[in-house]
Amino acid sequence: MSTICGRTSEIDALGRLLDTAKGGRSGVLVLCGEAGMGKTVLLDFARAHADGLRVVSIAGVETERHIPFAGISQLVLPATDLLDRLPTSQATAMRAALALGPAVSPDRFAICVAMLNLFSVMAEEGPLLVTIDDLHWLDDSSAEAIVFAARRLVSEGIALLAATRESNGGMLGTARLPVMSLAPFDERAAAQLITGLTRIAPDPRLVERLVASTGGNPMAIREVLDGMTAGQLRGHQTSPDFTPARNTATALFATRVANLDEQERTLLLLMSLATGGDIDPVLNAAEILGVPTEALDGLEASGLVRIDGDRFVLSHPLVRSATMASFAPGRHRAVHRLLAAALTDPQYADRRTWHLAEATVGTDERVAEALDQLGGRAVARGGHAIAATAFERAARLSRIDRDRARRLHSAGAAAHFAGQYAKARELLDRSAALSTDPILDADIVAVRSRIEFFSGHATRAYLLLQRTAGQVREIDRSRAAALYVDAAMSALLAGDVVTAFETAHEAEVLGDSGGSVGLVTKVITGLGMLHIGQLSEGALKLAEASAIALGRTSERPADEYVVLTGLGMMWIGEHEQARPIIGALIERMRREGTVSWLPFALYVMTYIEARCGRLRDAHAMATEAVELARLTMADFSLYLALSALAYTEAVLGEEASCRRHVAEALALIPADADFPRDAVEALGLLELGLGHLDAAVNAFASPYAQPRGDTGRIAESHPDQLEALVRAGRVLPPDTLAENDERCALTGLPLTAAIAWRLRGLMAGDAEMETCFETALRLHDQVRCAFETARTNLYFGERLRRTGQRKRARHCLHAALRIFDEYGCRPWSRRARAELAATGESLREETPLSRLEVLTPQEYQVARAVSTGVTNQQVASSLFISTKTVEFHLGNVFRKLGVHSRTELAGRFPSLAE
Repeated sequence: MSTICGRTSEIDALGRLLDTAKGGRSGVLVLCGEAGMGKTVLLDFARAHADGLRVVSIAGVETERHIPFAGISQLVLPATDLLDRLPTSQATAMRAALALGPAVSPDRFAICVAMLNLFSVMAEEGPLLVTIDDLHWLDDSSAEAIVFAARRLVSEGIALLAATRESNGGMLGTARLPVMSLAPFDERAAAQLITGLTRIAPDPRLVERLVASTGGNPMAIREVLDGMTAGQLRGHQTSPDFTPARNTATALFATRVANLDEQERTLLLLMSLATGGDIDPVLNAAEILGVPTEALDGLEASGLVRIDGDRFVLSHPLVRSATMASFAPGRHRAVHRLLAAALTDPQYADRRTWHLAEATVGTDERVAEALDQLGGRAVARGGHAIAATAFERAARLSRIDRDRARRLHSAGAAAHFAGQYAKARELLDRSAALSTDPILDADIVAVRSRIEFFSGHATRAYLLLQRTAGQVREIDRSRAAALYVDAAMSALLAGDVVTAFETAHEAEVLGDSGGSVGLVTKVITGLGMLHIGQLSEGALKLAEASAIALGRTSERPADEYVVLTGLGMMWIGEHEQARPIIGALIERMRREGTVSWLPFALYVMTYIEARCGRLRDAHAMATEAVELARLTMADFSLYLALSALAYTEAVLGEEASCRRHVAEALALIPADADFPRDAVEALGLLELGLGHLDAAVNAFASPYAQPRGDTGRIAESHPDQLEALVRAGRVLPPDTLAENDERCALTGLPLTAAIAWRLRGLMAGDAEMETCFETALRLHDQVRCAFETARTNLYFGERLRRTGQRKRARHCLHAALRIFDEYGCRPWSRRARAELAATGESLREETPLSRLEVLTPQEYQVARAVSTGVTNQQVASSLFISTKTVEFHLGNVFRKLGVHSRTELAGRFPSLAE
């Protein structure tokens, strides 16, 4: 490839990106730099050298940032026929987002998944180059969809090249896309640029001054050169003083704008403030102002504007900034009013409303109501970030505090759905400060508590909800019941089962028997009954909860409550009952493209699958949960997913990965949060498996393992923490011993009781320990959890060997080893083998790894899916990847496993389809 002055490394990177796409793989590159650094030049260069690639382009427009999905509409509207090739749910969501079909209020990430598959469909006819200029000016919904898709591209043959300014650090800072920052020109590059533009070798002293005054900004250098004589360039004549131009749009284009006549400048201001590039509304407004159409000819001649049919395009986004800076704010408002008047077609209703808002000073209920309606339409299309801005602007224009408080609440709720939690908190706080309505107060708390809950402040959420529910229970029983339900779930996640039980009872007294309220009250009441020994009553409540969660009642509960139901069941050892509930939910989420809650559901399912003995499935699910949580950019979800992944790695003995993921998870915990102790528990389990007893004790003694909140009760100790203390020879305090004794009595929770009896066996003397372990094993027989059963057999075998009962010890140790080997729990297998060797038994070599263990987590998921007979397109849709990526992974599966067809894969590895 030929080069552009001063950008050799960037050109090389573009060449590699294009070559990657031509070779059938996908690649992404984001060019980052301040205005004028040459980002657009590099995009043009890539497009010009994209031989063999089809090219599609998007450009962000500052005045369209408030139009939902305005960015991706540039890509989709010219190719709407391609929507028919997407899965139905994705096509429906995309049509709704672009107002091409009925509103469906899709999941926040449904459009993201549709965007990924649309890119893939576009690339089916050959390699594709997608360029996105001014990513920082795209509306938030479009930018999120594009970044999501970029993270999932693998084998589609797509080169995605974007350009953005360095100030757009929020989304890109967490997206982990490859970024190349454009450095300012040094004196050598600047001299080359000047020579290329003027055919004159400049005086070095002039170059030095130019670089110093412009900060090495190539566009600024170009603008300063305009009008300089050859003698000045060569240093033979005195050159003018250079005004520092770095980052100053006015200095770059102000002179060219100022050289226009008044009518041309007015027309340019109309174009700069117009939303969209339609020329007709601009010309209509110009006619009202008496600006003749001939002014358009002068603008074209200036090179500041290009006319393309019925569209206009500014030559550079900085033209808009320079033009706006040349007029007073009052003139801006007047032009906005004219543009609003010119947008009479109903299809421009949203644009008209934004112009009216920009033209309004003070309050105006008519415009506020229009913004309110605009926000509602944006919510229905899935544009929650835009809706939040519209509702907030409506609140600003509202005349009375009641309406202002209501609209700020709507803005906070929309910001919450958009994942903008800090903004949502601020909006809700402003709403609460204005509200005098207890019902609105309750609605504010309902949203605020969800933000707290799902950002790791479960105790804070509980306290908010409990107080507010008490305040409205006599005014609105159904609202109070919903608040109590959320409070109960918050207490449960904070580790306070007793408080959760008491709060769920309050909800049960007030609420309905179905839907979310019925689900939560029944599951928590059932858990509580099992805790206090009311076994049949507790089982009945859980069965009723399962029926609601599985959708067997008239009212479907919210997804997050179903997930939390499964989590509660898993905690008490009812994982087999929870498995079909969470499994059905995950299947529906995949089918509908509901990504927002999927990482949370996969987190719960990881532990369920691990307890059910499906460790490879658990590991693959946890890996996917981490990937999706990174895409959704929610720290709490990512913490949970990383912790679940670390847990599977602790069981499997993947030490380095486990430690890395625990460290990453712990780094996400804010100072004031009460995140669950999952990450520390995973680390403690790893240390126990490795036999590092002091390290295990230290892990559980970490500040991250201590409860951060206060619901009035102390969180229970984790059984592995107690085991670490016992095995390390530490003395347990009396209250901890009493706590374990209480668990031993929970025969309605057989897994909980079995583990407690195992711990008692570790502490017991030789005379009592057999009874303890035998009781534990009988309890294990009542619930399938092979890993924990194997641990009990291992510890029992160790104690039996030490008391000289070698034959009985071997029986227990073989039972443990069989499970550890089957599941690939390497450190635990080694411990069992060492104990068997100590009994004098000669052992075979360590069991080799299963062939399936050579697969990556995503390869394993693809292999499992195709073994059940589904198509590649169905696999792609469920895993949120492209069909070509499925084909890529399936090819790797065949190669690694030595098979040649899907039928052979299913036949030789039947466990995949189980």
